[in-house]
Amino acid sequence: MRSIASPDRRRDRLSAARRAIGLVLASLALGATGAASSAALTLDEGLRLAVSSHPTVAARRSEREAAGMRLEAAEWGRYPALSAQYATDQAGRRFTTARLEQPLWTGGVITGQIDGAQAGVRGADASLTESQQEIMLRVVTAFTELGRVHARQLAAQANVAEHERLAALIARRVSNEVSPASDGVLASARLAQARAELTQLDALAARARSALSQAVSRDVNEIALPSPRTLGYPSLTLTIEAAQAFSPALRRLSAEEEAAGAEVAVRRGATRPRVVARYDRTFGGREVEGDQFFVAVEFQPGAGLSSLSAVREAEARRNAARLAREGALKDLLDSVNADWADMESLGRQARDLRAQVDSTTSVF
Repeated sequence: MRSIASPDRRRDRLSAARRAIGLVLASLALGATGAASSAALTLDEGLRLAVSSHPTVAARRSEREAAGMRLEAAEWGRYPALSAQYATDQAGRRFTTARLEQPLWTGGVITGQIDGAQAGVRGADASLTESQQEIMLRVVTAFTELGRVHARQLAAQANVAEHERLAALIARRVSNEVSPASDGVLASARLAQARAELTQLDALAARARSALSQAVSRDVNEIALPSPRTLGYPSLTLTIEAAQAFSPALRRLSAEEEAAGAEVAVRRGATRPRVVARYDRTFGGREVEGDQFFVAVEFQPGAGLSSLSAVREAEARRNAARLAREGALKDLLDSVNADWADMESLGRQARDLRAQVDSTTSVF
């Protein structure tokens, strides 16, 4: 036979529910007020701070500057080179020879060096973007975790307050011999469990806050959660295409493949003769003083067949770079597919949980 609760007990439950709801609303209001007063960190501000101040990003910017200087140095290879030589002739007289040398044909060495340097600049740009993307992902992860744990903390605080009230109520009933002592033990155990859960959430919040502070290079006390945003791509196919077009990892590996191809051209050019125009001006030394202008052909194949081995080595490196890019493409496709599946699953879970909350609230 079903027992019917007394009017006093129903009033106690209704009063407890009102106090619990009031505590949650007060916690939310205090959290919002504290966030406003302490200039809560927004997600956009956290992303901006991370990409502008993180040491990893700064290191990639320096590498980009170095790649630009390397390109400038490679382009200077098309211009004449000035050199000087100081020596003594057979009669013991000292003389100085100044030489101006202009390359006319190098077998593709200079062009290959410039192409490789340009690919290096593109790779450095992609590496900078990749580093920024990694830091931004770290910020988003820590930001989301802190917001999620904070919401659980509010619920846990309300839970602890309610268990404290119930434990005090049961203790009074036990002392008045209205309820058995076992009810008091059970109430104390549930209160201890609620407090332990709140302590665990406090530790998780401290860990997420520390990770976020490290990522943005400043102390973070409060955060302001952003409004929900849509993905912007209605289908998985369009999302994959956008990921392939943007992926800095793919652009970096493509640049590395181009740089390896340019290195092949440089190594092959080293196996061919080079043609240069030279102008020599000698000062001092009675027998050698004067001007000379001539076109010279130089050929330095290296020791044995080392130049051919160097070409094969460069070709192998180019092939390795191509395979690395293909592997990164597969990893990107796997990542996008997994993230899309997780997003759809979480969306369904959110809808189910909202329905569960509504039904539970109605029953309560």
